[in-house]
Amino acid sequence: KQWYQRRVAITAGDHTTRYQLEVSNRFQALPVEVSLDVNGSWDRISKVLKGAAEASIGFKKPVKDRWISANTKDLMTKRGKAGKHRKGRTYHALCKDVKKSVKEDQDNWYSEQATMMEEARRRNDTRTVYQCIGRISGKGQKSAVNVKDDNGKLLTSKTDKLKCWKDYFSGLLNKTLTDPTKRERLRNTNIRHPPMDLSDEPPSRDEIDLAISKMKKYKAPGPDNIQAELIRYGGVTLLDELEHLYKQIWEEEKIPEEWKKGIITIVPKSGDLSVCSNNR
Repeated sequence: KQWYQRRVAITAGDHTTRYQLEVSNRFQALPVEVSLDVNGSWDRISKVLKGAAEASIGFKKPVKDRWISANTKDLMTKRGKAGKHRKGRTYHALCKDVKKSVKEDQDNWYSEQATMMEEARRRNDTRTVYQCIGRISGKGQKSAVNVKDDNGKLLTSKTDKLKCWKDYFSGLLNKTLTDPTKRERLRNTNIRHPPMDLSDEPPSRDEIDLAISKMKKYKAPGPDNIQAELIRYGGVTLLDELEHLYKQIWEEEKIPEEWKKGIITIVPKSGDLSVCSNNR
């Protein structure tokens, strides 16, 4: 499965208790590694988090046609059996029953989604509102399969398409100020910063704990497939491991290579979507 399909179904409550216990047990079972670099230390933490999450919680399973009731599925099964045995009259009657039952299920499902949206709006639960809208409206607009280069030439090979996207986002995300006038104006700008008490010590345990508590939930994971919830609910044992990792990063002045990787999701805007600039 792809990384975005492997989301852990973790929520506050019993899930977090089981998950924290599993994380603690797995760290305690590991041998003490003194000679690990930052990549090795992060790999150790990453494997424990993913293993503990899969063992104690499990992954979300995609649900298809969630609005179809058990009665409709039973009618579909009977229709399938009747069709195999060539029972014409029974088969056609079951077809009508299935069609009628599906229509009723669909109407009930739309009504439930509308009620859920209204209740979520009253309690200012924007996330649930947009989830309901997404389920009702279906899949969103897809990005263009074809890509044109800067000269308007249609690219056909996968390698050329990837290179075109790479060049576009490299220029978009790594802009430099080439105008000498603007550079000089920016250099001469007198920006006053308030006095700050900066420390050259590694991040403290309290600072790490505060940063973890501010991590936003319900965000898509990156290539490492570690969601923010897995770190937020990791418990004291995970905090000990992260404190050691950040101290190591501070002293070696290096970050794990996996932290340098990210996934760019192309979101269409308007116009000809085969032109890279019409996407973001």
